[in-house]
Amino acid sequence: MPSLETLFRNHLSDLKIVNPNTGDTFSCPICSQTFTIEAIGKEELSIGDVWPAYIREKSGSQIASQQVVLLCKKCNSTAGSRGDRQMQLREQIKDAEKDGTIYGERRVQIIPSSGETPIVLSTTGILNIGDTITGQITFELDKSTGKWKRNNPEAQERFLSLETGESFALIIPPHHELKPNLSEVGWITSAYLFAFYTFGYRYIFHPSLDIVREYILKSFDDLESASLEVPKLDNFGLTECKEHNLENPEIGIIIPTDRKTPIHIQVSFLDYHIRLPFHFVPHILQAMILSVPGVADKFPEILGTETYLYSPITCNKSDMHVCKWDYVLGKSIAN
Repeated sequence: MPSLETLFRNHLSDLKIVNPNTGDTFSCPICSQTFTIEAIGKEELSIGDVWPAYIREKSGSQIASQQVVLLCKKCNSTAGSRGDRQMQLREQIKDAEKDGTIYGERRVQIIPSSGETPIVLSTTGILNIGDTITGQITFELDKSTGKWKRNNPEAQERFLSLETGESFALIIPPHHELKPNLSEVGWITSAYLFAFYTFGYRYIFHPSLDIVREYILKSFDDLESASLEVPKLDNFGLTECKEHNLENPEIGIIIPTDRKTPIHIQVSFLDYHIRLPFHFVPHILQAMILSVPGVADKFPEILGTETYLYSPITCNKSDMHVCKWDYVLGKSIAN
């Protein structure tokens, strides 16, 4: 894991290549606020994991664990408590459902077959969920009273009085803390930081990425976040895929051949695909793509069809360098 000082200097070197006139300051990739190296001692900067802890744990990806960037502490903390937290909660709920259980405490309604008033209980878990429940409903016991915590004793007694083997309907509401829109913000934020990790400042500080930063920053506002929706654009958005499940995060350039859909970046990890805008110098990108063996012969056949070319990208700006992607993104060949 690189230190704060190492990340600061690597990001600064990248920024100076993009803009030689910049001062000795780090610019947060989310809010764009600038900081001198003294901000490290003031604890105004922190290391930001591109992928949150549960996502790294679930995937088991060592690659994902190594992907870190420098962020201002405010952005890192706010993203962590909102989008990051929600994307992890969403995955925990999904994983529990695959195992036939529920994740976290739920306030469920049990409707007896006799048609009596529903019994409302707070349960800590339900096993073997399907068309019928064949497992157990679990509750947290208060040892001092012998009653179930966070439950009305009368409701507990009514539930226990149900006859053995009696069937009942069960209504399980969504997890009360889950905010689906914010979980999508979390994935887009991670994809954006992955793009920063890969391409550096030359990519993310282009005006075409303003829409992404504005979307992320909007999620930081408690009054706005509940109504967040992922933009439905060809070059910006999120898809949850049932056909793929990638163990390692991958970033690549999508080049549609239908002459209509814009060229864009795709970040893929687990069962998600995130689209981000991509700016480029057309003739340099064309020369690079057509130099790939076999592509030049294949391209005329697929041009104008509903297909695309995909080129994975493996470089990153934590190891300071200039590469072909800098020129694709607009670095002058003359300097």
